[in-house]
Amino acid sequence: MLLVVFFLYSTYAFSQLSPSPGCDNLTLGINHIEDSSNHNIIHFTAIADSSIFDQLWSVSKLSSANSWASVTLHKPNPVYEFLDSGYYKVCVHVLFKNYCKKDFCDYITILSPSSSVNSCSLQLYPNPATVVVNTSIILNEPLLIHAALYNSLNVLIMSKDVEGNTGTNTITFNIAPLVAGNYYMKLAYGNNICTKSFGKE
Repeated sequence: MLLVVFFLYSTYAFSQLSPSPGCDNLTLGINHIEDSSNHNIIHFTAIADSSIFDQLWSVSKLSSANSWASVTLHKPNPVYEFLDSGYYKVCVHVLFKNYCKKDFCDYITILSPSSSVNSCSLQLYPNPATVVVNTSIILNEPLLIHAALYNSLNVLIMSKDVEGNTGTNTITFNIAPLVAGNYYMKLAYGNNICTKSFGKE
């Protein structure tokens, strides 16, 4: 019952938990891997020598001249896209299955997007959407199309790779399970990266 109750805690309540002395003998670390299609998309994994029950991640930019709010991700091993280059502090706060709490932080550098990549915008329909959202891309030659959906915190929700053919290619995502809110789609093909936001009702 205690595990069920803790799972229902809010993100704020989880963030107030302090590390437990009893966890000193447990090892915790962070592994991060760049996405093969975009080096600004990072796959994070919590590494531990004991079973983890819950994870809370925080991402904050260091030495930012502009206002950049810290992002909190209450999910296991998240995927996050950094829209800004710079130096970031990434922390994971975990609750082990023996009820111990422990934190670990690491620092990563995000490079500027390649200047050789061309940006373009998509036409999404319907927008706002309720069950599915679609877009169409015209290719001059067969290309692999990497399509992804992100929420308003730039966290990857779902993705797919499509073997694009010469001519019109339609990409469809089933968004029925998503909660109402703002999202955006990104397509990467050849030297193009196309993005467009949409609303989910």
